[in-house]
Amino acid sequence: MLFVASKLFWASLAPANLLVVALALALVLRRRAPRASRALLALATSVCLLVLLLPVGEWIAHPLEERFPRLAALPERVDGIVVLGGGIDPLVSESRGQPTLTESAERMTSVLHLARRYPAARIVLAGGSGSVVRQRVKEAPWALAFLEQMGIDVGRVALDSASRNTFENAVFARRVAAPRAVERWLLVTSAMHMPRAVGCFRRIGWEVTPYPVDFQTTRGFALWSGFDFSGGLVLLDAAAREWVGLVAYYVLGRTTEILPGPRAARAARPRLDHAATRVASRYSR
Repeated sequence: MLFVASKLFWASLAPANLLVVALALALVLRRRAPRASRALLALATSVCLLVLLLPVGEWIAHPLEERFPRLAALPERVDGIVVLGGGIDPLVSESRGQPTLTESAERMTSVLHLARRYPAARIVLAGGSGSVVRQRVKEAPWALAFLEQMGIDVGRVALDSASRNTFENAVFARRVAAPRAVERWLLVTSAMHMPRAVGCFRRIGWEVTPYPVDFQTTRGFALWSGFDFSGGLVLLDAAAREWVGLVAYYVLGRTTEILPGPRAARAARPRLDHAATRVASRYSR
């Protein structure tokens, strides 16, 4: 139920959805409550103009992407690589019979480089289905098919096909990987998503090395959107989703910080903490 509730909660807060609802209400209320109708129309129009003229989405996304900068240099030894889902579209892949990359394809393409850079490292592909109604089609097997097409030895790859969200990614990936305290694991996911992902891994006692990819913003501070309304709205939705997710995960106890950030590296604890153990047990039923 919590999974379904989280999907409905986000659907009710997504900026694009709120714009549509505001415009629809303005249309419905134009005769019964003309002042309210005009106010909603003015609000929706103002937001649209802001997104059209100003890089609002980039402003919101930039602090998230700057939270964990790219590694200045790769470590000499890496024992494993965890890749979070999102780089493969499982529904299109299933329909077309071949792995289909998404706009977050760098989550998958970066693994090719890392897998060749660290030929002895194990790889865990974490990704079931985030869909409420189509749980049958999983992402991880299609991600495995992509790596196999690219020449990666699938014998070194393990799958988590059960997770439906970021916290479950962490719980089930750890179960599949069974990392030892002395091992170093890289965590690959989109830069915007990295703070929430790292928070979840820390919550279950697994210290990973962030390897952010799929950046959507530049290093500088942009002042102009280039009249790209659709792109700006997509970025605004993505950034808002992460900020809402950070707050929600903190409230639910899935992270211990609202905005996780870098800290001194330390060895991962060998066990899940008690709270995460209870959650993992509930998910495994």
